[in-house]
Amino acid sequence: MSSEDSVKPNESKDMRKTRSTILRSRSINGELFEYFGWVYHVGVNSIGQEFCHFRYLFIRGTYVEMYKRDPHEKPGTKPIRRGVIGPTLLVEDIGRRKVSHGDVYVLRFYNRLDQTKKGEWFSKNSSFDCCKIACTTADDAQKWMEAFDHAKQQVEYEVTKGRSVRDRLSMEDQYVVSIFFFSRK
Repeated sequence: MSSEDSVKPNESKDMRKTRSTILRSRSINGELFEYFGWVYHVGVNSIGQEFCHFRYLFIRGTYVEMYKRDPHEKPGTKPIRRGVIGPTLLVEDIGRRKVSHGDVYVLRFYNRLDQTKKGEWFSKNSSFDCCKIACTTADDAQKWMEAFDHAKQQVEYEVTKGRSVRDRLSMEDQYVVSIFFFSRK
């Protein structure tokens, strides 16, 4: 990945918002796929205010991580959120929304077994948050949907082989919310 594609730490927030949300992918040993790129993390914070933060999303196999900075450029960067994609993940294209810096295309994640929440979850400290990401183009949003679909298919394949997503989580001592998406680190 070239340095033009990622946000430099000394750039202003206004410069970050003009960056694209292009998805990149690669295969490791022909088995494990990685999808990564910049997205907007959108939602509502614990006091009810909407937010739209530029974040680096990384899908590695069936694992998902969200960073403030590009982990390829800054090795050792810790994810701000991480989780495991489960077989009950649904990704919904909400469509185009207007935010403070322009239009974005929003995707919402939720557990098909609990449609009442539709992407809402409560963290350890019970603060409200949403599992939504946004892209600058509809094409990028479609590519992210395909990336999550590919990861979900990999989970379904592992389940048919007798491997459990929950076992992997308990082995890693992760705090899991709705078994499919982000937990606060």
